[in-house]
Amino acid sequence: MRILRSDLISLWWVSWFGIFGGFLSVGCWECKRELDQAGAALPFSIGLLLFIVIAWAAFLVADSKTAKREPPHVNLLTLMGSLNASFTLIGILFFVYIAPRVR
Repeated sequence: MRILRSDLISLWWVSWFGIFGGFLSVGCWECKRELDQAGAALPFSIGLLLFIVIAWAAFLVADSKTAKREPPHVNLLTLMGSLNASFTLIGILFFVYIAPRVR
């Protein structure tokens, strides 16, 4: 059971790269579109883009500063990464569904 848990956590960690890459792709595309059309959601979109990028940068710094890979450290990093992934997915939903409709 412990090996299965470890494998699932590893898979979850790797999926964050896809989530973050998708966010950057959709977010940059949406900001470019809003900039071209002078969209009203542009300030919030840029703020959201910067906030998420800074949150992921903080996560990567915390991960690199962790000297020991003991369960409490891994659990805390997993919690932080999961929160980042959740906010990133919400950001993707904003860029796809809400930002294009704001005029």
